[in-house]
Amino acid sequence: MSWATGRPSKSIKLRNEDLHGYFTKAYQVFEHWPHNFHKFLDKKSKGDVRFNPRDGKLDTALKEEFGALFKQLYGDLRGSQFDFLREAFAQYVNNRLRAQYENVDGFSSVPESDDDQYITVTEARRLLKISHHSLLNLVKTGEIAFVTRSQNRTLHYLLRLADVESVKIKYAQALGSRELAEELGVDHNVISRLIEEGQLCRKPRRTIDAYHTPKFDVDTARRLLRKHNMASTAACMQQRRTLH
Repeated sequence: MSWATGRPSKSIKLRNEDLHGYFTKAYQVFEHWPHNFHKFLDKKSKGDVRFNPRDGKLDTALKEEFGALFKQLYGDLRGSQFDFLREAFAQYVNNRLRAQYENVDGFSSVPESDDDQYITVTEARRLLKISHHSLLNLVKTGEIAFVTRSQNRTLHYLLRLADVESVKIKYAQALGSRELAEELGVDHNVISRLIEEGQLCRKPRRTIDAYHTPKFDVDTARRLLRKHNMASTAACMQQRRTLH
């Protein structure tokens, strides 16, 4: 009790009844694992903080969110016998981040597999040569899957390698609006309208290219055009039925 509270043992004057209550509450956290532990973390939370991994590091946000609890898990409780606590905490953070990102408009992700490989944010930025803000946007829209894992008594924020490589290929294939119109065989005004309406968004600028002309993903534009054509066809059919 002295070690847990940081108070001198002589100053802790508790009756057996009080001690029994404290130990019972502590024991209940470990029942129905990890459900009760996650409920305990909900209670310890200082509010609905929006996690924002700074360069892949969650430490700052989590220290603000959980205070001394985070410090104890990843600082004081260094023994390997406490790894199961850190793993459950990483799972909790993972669930919170997923719920946060899934509320973002346009979020769509590919299901994960046990065989997936993950890399650090620093490694992903080195491969894509984009800013951290642009990389985080790719995560928020589900284009790059993430995971939080507790390794070597440290909480790591990792990104799926296959997704990073897929985005890299798309960046290499991105085209300017006029090139895109030519590639898809449509009038440039059609592409311009999709851009103005916010349906077709520019790809994040790669720092290595230093280009100033906005570039766009070909597959995204093709899907939008297909959807647009289907909507136009349906409208024409409805108009014909109305006339008849």
